Amino acid sequence: MAHKKKLSFEQQVARLEEIVTILDRGTAPIEELLRLYQEGMSLSQQCRTYLTEAEQKVVLIDRQNVSLDDKLSNSDRELDTDRSDDFEDDRLPNSTLFSLDDDDF
Repeated sequence: MAHKKKLSFEQQVARLEEIVTILDRGTAPIEELLRLYQEGMSLSQQCRTYLTEAEQKVVLIDRQNVSLDDKLSNSDRELDTDRSDDFEDDRLPNSTLFSLDDDDF
């Protein structure tokens, strides 16, 4: 028994379009129309499955990106918080304030 070559998604859609055109004409013998209808239904299911899997991949990728964005955003907020605590009043941490008067020279 010969194995059918696996068609790409685009090839499956193109074949479906051919089948629909032939079925719409209705000029082929009934046995041929039935065979084409069965092939079309099979291709339709394969395309649906492919699109469902592709959609699930996109959702997974989006979730991973949102999670990464959240982590980066949280990291940025932590850095901003750390900076504001360390440099309060534009002073270095643990710095001593003193003044120099002319008399001290």
